[in-house]
Amino acid sequence: ETVTYESEISIIDEQTVVRLTFNTGASVSAGRQLLDGEYQLLIDDSKAGSFGSPLDGDGDGTAGGDYIFGASPADDFFRKYGDENGDRSVNLLDFAGFRTDFGTTDASPNFDRTFDANEDGQIDLLDFAEFRTAFGQ
Repeated sequence: ETVTYESEISIIDEQTVVRLTFNTGASVSAGRQLLDGEYQLLIDDSKAGSFGSPLDGDGDGTAGGDYIFGASPADDFFRKYGDENGDRSVNLLDFAGFRTDFGTTDASPNFDRTFDANEDGQIDLLDFAEFRTAFGQ
């Protein structure tokens, strides 16, 4: 399934940065977060490039060819609720982060929407129930 998105392009420290905001769909929640799963990001060579030359996305030395992030296991492009540090396991390290964020709301300066499972703007017992389900997996 293709996930649609909106993009915002900016220059930060002389580098082009593209921020993607996902549109709600079968793999994206109402709060615009990717659902748990494995993903690939395809950059269309006809829509990216430099100084009028298309992107050499496939790295074959010739302009053209899409770039696909997530096609290689080394890319490790996934989403798993509760896995704050990205090690594919929800464990005590992640619980330390959850515990720090527990009780915060989207008005709090240290609010981390990573732990807002039901996307209601607060990290509370409902989110803890989801975290507990994911714990140990």
